[in-house]
Amino acid sequence: MNELTLKILSPEAETFSFLNDLEVYISAEGLNEEKIAYNTNIPDNVGNGIICNTIDADLQAFIKKDKFKIRTVFTTDETLAQNVEIEIKPRFLVKAKIKK
Repeated sequence: MNELTLKILSPEAETFSFLNDLEVYISAEGLNEEKIAYNTNIPDNVGNGIICNTIDADLQAFIKKDKFKIRTVFTTDETLAQNVEIEIKPRFLVKAKIKK
């Protein structure tokens, strides 16, 4: 994976200022869960989008599965008064060989 981004979809004016740290994990049936991205000491002026630090890991076994799950762990430094809808977009680099 070469990039993982988080974006707040709603409420529209919300920012990630409530976050202190975050970790992102991938899992699939028959495979051990693996940490794939993180951010620490997130500043209060971060805005409504975050580009995570990705971990160089071989995710080929997860991608080959019929389905996989992405799990997040957040450490907050503020209390939220309402639900926040977050979009998580992983971008995977796929290397393939073309057979003749």
